[in-house]
Amino acid sequence: MRYRFNDIEFDTASMELRAAGAEVSIEPQVFDLLRYLIENRNRVVTRDELISSVWNGRIVSETTISARINALRRAVGDGGSNQGVIKTVPRRGYRFVADVQRLPDAISSVRLYKGIEIPADDKERVASLKSYDILDTDPEEEFDNITALAAQISGCQFAYISFCDETRFWLKSTFGYPSTFRERPRELSMCPSTILQTKLYIIENMRVHPRYKDLPSVKNPPHTRFYCAMPLINPEGHALGTICVWDPGQMSLDDHQQDCIRCLARQVMTLLEMRRRIIDLQQRHDELLDLVSRMKSLLQA
Repeated sequence: MRYRFNDIEFDTASMELRAAGAEVSIEPQVFDLLRYLIENRNRVVTRDELISSVWNGRIVSETTISARINALRRAVGDGGSNQGVIKTVPRRGYRFVADVQRLPDAISSVRLYKGIEIPADDKERVASLKSYDILDTDPEEEFDNITALAAQISGCQFAYISFCDETRFWLKSTFGYPSTFRERPRELSMCPSTILQTKLYIIENMRVHPRYKDLPSVKNPPHTRFYCAMPLINPEGHALGTICVWDPGQMSLDDHQQDCIRCLARQVMTLLEMRRRIIDLQQRHDELLDLVSRMKSLLQA
């Protein structure tokens, strides 16, 4: 559903928040908090309700709840003293008090492949990916070092670098996986939604998330719970794949760890751009050799 209040637009389907047309980045818990408050804006929402709906009943301190409320207020431009959007009701809870307009659902900017969303320009995206000649190549130490570092930084048991073509997510490098595991069908992967993003994408509990709870890797061993991935976006703006860390246990990443994952994604793209540059230079070299050969033939004729 899409809502508008003040100069804010909030889309629960695409998980987007925009202020005056500009995208605002918020954590998934803050997103879920806003959604629950808007959906129950006709009444005061208690602390226990928030814990049940946003934190799935886990033990959460008052400090954590206040921090998420304050983060939400900052995201929507609502000062704590003003409280023109989210009002604190002493000893009772919180209430969403801004005037809300329900908007018609937007025309989707994505297409579907076997029931999952894919970018509208997926054909061009795949063509761009193939220009790097990376698919189905052998493991390389430079990429393996990045996945190992991602796992170490995050504390997750598993990490990988993946690239998505028309039908699959192919794994260039893995950490924690059997060496024979190299790909997964696109519709069964954890990453289709990530390549629709431009920012770090974190799901703290995939087992209760409506988009992911029925995936084989979530329903079956190892029962994925925590997921964090950054899309690998090239200079043309195409998300070629992801760098991902995940774990079956309860996990979270602090701001420093999240920045490190973003940095590693940039390093992957640096390696890819170097690869494409080498391919381009080799093609030019071959063209020059062909030109020299033809010129010699003409001179000898």
